[in-house]
Amino acid sequence: MNTMQYKGFTGSVEVDFEDSLLFGKVLLINDLVNYEGQTPTELKAGFESAVDDYIEQCKANGKQPDKSLSGAFNVRVGPELHRLAYLRATQEGIALNSVVVKALQFHLQPVDIVTRGRRASDRGAVFVTGVATAAEQPLKYETVESLHVSATAH
Repeated sequence: MNTMQYKGFTGSVEVDFEDSLLFGKVLLINDLVNYEGQTPTELKAGFESAVDDYIEQCKANGKQPDKSLSGAFNVRVGPELHRLAYLRATQEGIALNSVVVKALQFHLQPVDIVTRGRRASDRGAVFVTGVATAAEQPLKYETVESLHVSATAH
């Protein structure tokens, strides 16, 4: 799902092909706030207007606009992944929960990708360059066929 950001709020971006309409809702709040538009520009304007209205309503009612999360949720990973996570926790002498937290932190943090591979003169070397967020921006890997070819984030 695509999202937008405005004043610290996140909004979803969805498409209704039947009605030729873009729509979304403000995420992580205690209320339901929707918006729509015919074009991406209209959708963005609708989102920003909805956020501004929501902030004003919250101030008028004396309530916090953000949805508070408990920090606990259930994850279904399947027996084999559960087994591997348990073994990792045992090997590291940490709780299974800590393994899951570390995995989430790794996946959700921005990562600085450095060029990796054999010497540039080696045919077939694989290079990865760029900066990406592991969860948001897949990287393109390419095999170097000449000295002048390198991979880029896409």
